[in-house]
Amino acid sequence: MRHYAHWLAIAVVSSLFTIPTALAGFDPGDRIHLAWAHHFVSQLIAGDLLPQWLTGMNSGLGSPTFFFYGPVGYYFTTPFVLIFGKSAGGWTAVGMAAWLATFLSAVFAFLWLRCISSHIAAASAAMVYVVLPYHYRVDYLERFAFAEYWQFAWMPLLLWAVEKRNIAAIGGGYALLLATHPPTALLFAPVPLLYALARRVPIGRAAIGFVLGISLAAVYLLPALFTQGDASIEAMFRGNGDFSRHFLFGETGGTDPMATGRKYFLGRIADVMAYMALLIGLAFAAGSKAQMGQRLFWLLMAGSAGFFCFQVSEPLWQLLPMFQKVQFPWRLLSVITIAGVALLALAVDGAIATRSYWRFGVVALLALLVGWEVVLAKQSVEWAMGRTRTVPAQYNEIDYGEYRPKWVPHDQFTLEGVRRIVATTPQAGVVAGRGTVVVKSWTPRSIILDVNSLEGVKVQLRHYYYPCWIALSGDTTLTIEPAATTGLMVINVPPGDREVALRMDTVPVGQYGRAISASALVLLLAFGFTATGRVSYKSARSSRPIVAAEPEPCLDQPVQPPHDSASPRTRSVA
Repeated sequence: MRHYAHWLAIAVVSSLFTIPTALAGFDPGDRIHLAWAHHFVSQLIAGDLLPQWLTGMNSGLGSPTFFFYGPVGYYFTTPFVLIFGKSAGGWTAVGMAAWLATFLSAVFAFLWLRCISSHIAAASAAMVYVVLPYHYRVDYLERFAFAEYWQFAWMPLLLWAVEKRNIAAIGGGYALLLATHPPTALLFAPVPLLYALARRVPIGRAAIGFVLGISLAAVYLLPALFTQGDASIEAMFRGNGDFSRHFLFGETGGTDPMATGRKYFLGRIADVMAYMALLIGLAFAAGSKAQMGQRLFWLLMAGSAGFFCFQVSEPLWQLLPMFQKVQFPWRLLSVITIAGVALLALAVDGAIATRSYWRFGVVALLALLVGWEVVLAKQSVEWAMGRTRTVPAQYNEIDYGEYRPKWVPHDQFTLEGVRRIVATTPQAGVVAGRGTVVVKSWTPRSIILDVNSLEGVKVQLRHYYYPCWIALSGDTTLTIEPAATTGLMVINVPPGDREVALRMDTVPVGQYGRAISASALVLLLAFGFTATGRVSYKSARSSRPIVAAEPEPCLDQPVQPPHDSASPRTRSVA
């Protein structure tokens, strides 16, 4: 019964910190997720299972948003959009999806931590995980970094999978992390591999799981990596997105318009870093000697991640161009948060196991520290809920600059420019030659036109050009080109009375990605039936007495029963 109490406590804490804000329609941080969620879910419900091109974005001109942005969180948003619709401008549905991310993060943290600590320690740390500052105040309340917020569910899932030595779970966990937030997947990748070594998990299993995860995510990853030249992705890494401007206590590049805000935000991040350093230091001190190996491992992970957040580490960043793409070195606070939670669980466990008064005193200090963060979080919630709930028009009318198709002139990709194009351009019209065009149907992945001309015409659509679209008239493939001044789609149609069918096709690299992901899915299912563990959780529990401070046995760890001097019989676990 007490184990059910742990689950109930986790559910209550997760709900208290997210459901009130979701139902109130809070509006902090990045509001463009409202528009993305609306268009993504609309296309998904209409049958587009992989909505990479958002037809409704940019006031209907379209955007390649999900060729590049991790889509996983938006799939989980779908049921909430169906339930709540556009309530509070769409905030309620997206906020409830964030609640689900919060709940899953606590659940997976509990499952992982009970492999290295007792139930009570794991449950306590999992609940604290929900409210740690970078997880909750920064990524949820201040930034509302929706995809990055979902990463907090998959990181402990991946560590749990490593504990289970389950190749399928490792692959699935890393695929979810990759297709949710690639920058975090890159930064976090060394941690589970090193964790496998520290926990004496066969490194081959972990490596195979990682390769499987990368392959599963190939349907998203390959287009995201190899079609960046079709959009303006490089804009993400210039100006405010330049990684060198986001080190703690470093040069912030004080001449651009965002310098003041960046300096203020980095000050907030420095406060979070100091808080986590204090928490990790206290938690490390409270652990027992028996846990020294694990404590040192997580202290090393936290220290390494913290080092790379400071200006002194820039020469190493310069040697790693791929890691510069994460934009913000302080994103390593995700790793520090995971390390802090692990050390906190070990600290509670150590205090219970040793029954040491000074360790209980340190745990009490940790409780006060967590309580202070809860107070700060409460104040932030009150501030967020007290704001006027408005969604600026531009979030529905224009996408971020990095998703501008490269054929659209930069000066045309403004709110005024998009409005002008929409107001002055017919949905379909003849721009060269003499003829007529009628739109028969217009869906996210298909457009059908009736075109009639004597000498051939150029038909322009109120739709941005992008190379994923093809045009057919019967068996003939028609050429599509971008309009020079607007980047709109122009189709060269031969003479005659023709039905022209445009459809969104998979780019060649995307076809390879689908094939790789399909093959990986078959392997995932195969491993799922053969690599689920060697010891069942139920049988492991039943074979030994429950000791409060002992970690719950993981499926793959053989259980050593305590010596029973009263009985010479040897017990075994099937």
